[in-house]
Amino acid sequence: MNIDMFLTKTGTKVPEFAKALNVSKATAYRWLDGSRFPNRKKLQEIYKLTEGKVTPNDLILQNESKPNVIQRIFGG
Repeated sequence: MNIDMFLTKTGTKVPEFAKALNVSKATAYRWLDGSRFPNRKKLQEIYKLTEGKVTPNDLILQNESKPNVIQRIFGG
């Protein structure tokens, strides 16, 4: 399940989600549109906040078509 699906299913608004993770609304929206990828710490926080419903793998697969996803994750 990706973040957007989780938010829709739970009725959570992006500003609420962002606040719970202590990030800006802009950052949360960038995660949603795939233009940014959460760092390792935020991936862990997303996993905990969503009670395991959104995993790092879900986010990677969501952004799979983005050419630089591996570089963003591994810095390669």
